[in-house]
Amino acid sequence: ILRFGIIYGKCTKKNCSVVESLIDKIIKQKKLIIDSRNISRKYIYIDDITHSIYLSLKYKQKKNNNIFDIQGPKQVNLGEIIKIITKKIKKNIIIKERNNRLKNIRKIDSSKSNKLLRFSPKFSIKEGISNIIDNYNENWSQINKKICN
Repeated sequence: ILRFGIIYGKCTKKNCSVVESLIDKIIKQKKLIIDSRNISRKYIYIDDITHSIYLSLKYKQKKNNNIFDIQGPKQVNLGEIIKIITKKIKKNIIIKERNNRLKNIRKIDSSKSNKLLRFSPKFSIKEGISNIIDNYNENWSQINKKICN
C-alpha cells in the first residue's frame, strides 16, 4: 500500500494541488488570501510519485500489507512556496493571512519507504515549481481556462 503526500505537478482542472492553485492565483491576481503562511507539508512532485510506484512494483515483499508513505524531501510552508513562485514569475503580490498564527504542520515519516524501496525524491519544491511554470509559461492564456478554476 502506498500513501502519498501532497502531490503537485502537471494537473487538470479536476485534480489541482495547492501549488498549481497558488501559481494560477498569483498570475491572475494582485492580492492573495490564504489561511496562514505557516501551513507546512512535504510536497512531492508527480515525477517522483511515478518513480516510487515503479520501485514499489519491483519490491520483493517479505511480509504482506506493507504500508509505504511517499513524501517530498522536506517540509515546505506556504510562505516559501509563494516566494518561489513570485520570484520565478517576477511578480510582487499582496498577501493577506486569515490567521497568521496558525501553524498546521503535518509530519509523516517516510524512512521505511526510503530504506526498503530505496526511494529518494529527486525534485525539490523549487525545481518542481520551476518545471510547472516553464512548461506552461508560453501558453498561460489557454492553461488559465483549464487549470484550477
